Amino acid sequence: MAQLLTEVLVPLLERSSPDGAHGYGGRLQLVLGNLEADRLGGADLLQRALSAAARRLGWQEHGYCEDVPEAGEVLLGVEDVREVPPPYGEVVERARAAELHAVANLLPGAQPPVSPRPTLIGTPRVQTSEFRAAVDRRYPADPMPSLGAEHKQHGDEDL
Repeated sequence: MAQLLTEVLVPLLERSSPDGAHGYGGRLQLVLGNLEADRLGGADLLQRALSAAARRLGWQEHGYCEDVPEAGEVLLGVEDVREVPPPYGEVVERARAAELHAVANLLPGAQPPVSPRPTLIGTPRVQTSEFRAAVDRRYPADPMPSLGAEHKQHGDEDL
């Protein structure tokens, strides 16, 4: 199962790098319900698949897996921590600054943004939704319930 999940994760990791960064600075964060993670083989297997996908892309990865029992969820992620060569470092820094600015505009009490609210492409909610869709596309005949079904129990109706 880890190999199959790795195949699903590689394109998601590739797309997580900022545009123009030549594959550097990517990261993927998933927030899955515990039942959802268990149906995929468990959090440890998912973390191994994330690491394997990152290594396949040549990343020096930093991975994490945190159980959040009070929410009934598990937070999984992997980040490319390679040193970014000068031509791409500025691109990665600008992308990270834009992400932080966009998130700050969503905080309570933040001044309304001057421009329309940006779509936060790299957020865990969006990346989790993309992961669910990729798994559902890859395994449409799977007898398991759709992976997207459980997330509605956890307040993510707007994904």
